[in-house]
Amino acid sequence: MPITDEKQALRTIVETLKLSANADPIGVSLGLQPGQFTTTQAIRIRKGFYLAEPVPVMDSTNAALGRHLSSMRATLSIRQVSSVKTFDDRGHLSTTAVWEHSVARQ
Repeated sequence: MPITDEKQALRTIVETLKLSANADPIGVSLGLQPGQFTTTQAIRIRKGFYLAEPVPVMDSTNAALGRHLSSMRATLSIRQVSSVKTFDDRGHLSTTAVWEHSVARQ
């Protein structure tokens, strides 16, 4: 997929997560605040599921999406605020970054 398509896909995912702020049960169970979302939530939107990958982080498609979010944080108006433990769709323990939508400065 060309980089521009990836950027547009991430913009769409982040906008979807902004609109659904804490509407999904996983966000509620993690104690996310309004305006926060996790990399795993973005992965679930992108892939339709989230499974932890037993590969080095540099080979992980999940980690690649997190790196894309990080590299586009200014464009997407987001910032990483923490990392939390979570479970994948098979119940395997994992970690995920928590992102927050930046408030536009006036």
